[in-house]
Amino acid sequence: MDCTLNLNENVSWSEEKKKIIQYTRAIQYQTRDEWKKKLESIGFELLATYDYDSKKSNNPQRLFYALYKRRQSAVIDPLVK
Repeated sequence: MDCTLNLNENVSWSEEKKKIIQYTRAIQYQTRDEWKKKLESIGFELLATYDYDSKKSNNPQRLFYALYKRRQSAVIDPLVK
């Protein structure tokens, strides 16, 4: 699916809007547990997590930073998704 916008291309607003909608539908959000499982499966371990704000009213998307470290014995398999 091509969702790129070329600034040199002369396209109508409706075509541009269609591409923007396609792009936003393609975005896949994942929970922190899903990220943790994915990263641990390829050899990383969680060191720390920092929440922007613990109150949902100030952080409705529940944004956070997580710090991971690659385990020394980890072998990265390029086929793991």
